[in-house]
Amino acid sequence: MYDKRVQWIYSSIDTLLSFVRVLFSSHLKKTERIQKKQEKCILLGNGPSLLTTMQKYENMLSDYDLIAVNQMAITDTFEKYKPTVYVFVDPAYWYEKGHEDSFHQADELFEALTKKTNWHLQLYMPYQANNRKVTDQLCKNSFIKIVFYNKTTFNGFRNISHFIFNRQWGMPQPRNVLISALMLLIHSKYKTIYLAGADTNWMKDIWVDECNKVRIHDSHFYQENNENDRFFPFSMPELSMVFFHIFNSYSVIEEYSKHNKIKIYNLYSRSFIDAFEKYTY
Repeated sequence: MYDKRVQWIYSSIDTLLSFVRVLFSSHLKKTERIQKKQEKCILLGNGPSLLTTMQKYENMLSDYDLIAVNQMAITDTFEKYKPTVYVFVDPAYWYEKGHEDSFHQADELFEALTKKTNWHLQLYMPYQANNRKVTDQLCKNSFIKIVFYNKTTFNGFRNISHFIFNRQWGMPQPRNVLISALMLLIHSKYKTIYLAGADTNWMKDIWVDECNKVRIHDSHFYQENNENDRFFPFSMPELSMVFFHIFNSYSVIEEYSKHNKIKIYNLYSRSFIDAFEKYTY
């Protein structure tokens, strides 16, 4: 821990820089809230534990709004559970330059969303995703309603951060889609939020190969062998900082949810996220 005076200086700098980011990057208006059917929801992460968790709570799912993220639309799980909300944050889904492979996968994903969705779906994307190639594809389906939100990072003093969060002008650093989705769910005033498939345990599957390249077995529920060996485009110090920002954002979200009298539970007992209370049924 820093001395309080040093911490105040750091927080002041973070707050000032965050205001600059908001002024240049954010749309200064509130995001439209989710049209809720229930007062509690389940956020469906793409971790390997998702299917097991969903099977465990199968008989109670009608009591929850279901929130999908990332690649779920390419799976049978999407049509089986029919989530009413879908959230994206990763720019690889809409930035073609420098993300050719990912953008090709995004084309397949958006095509699946367009073809499969025959129920009302609220699709949340950052304002940066508002380009015609993405929106024209999705707008072919009248069941899909696109809503844009600010994913601008805001760090700094707690009260000022909460002021910004309340207006949806910024959020804790959204290094993954669960962070953005949780902030949208809090904004929409769900009383209870449950996390499923939020394993967040990549650290146990990371190693450095003989060429000093950082590699990972990156696993998701929709992969047949549940294992995908790939390179990480970071050095170990850079990767450690990424992990810090992810887990720090969860801690900020937990504090913000308590401020709003909203409870967040993690349904996977072995998840590496320590900010939210584990829930066992």
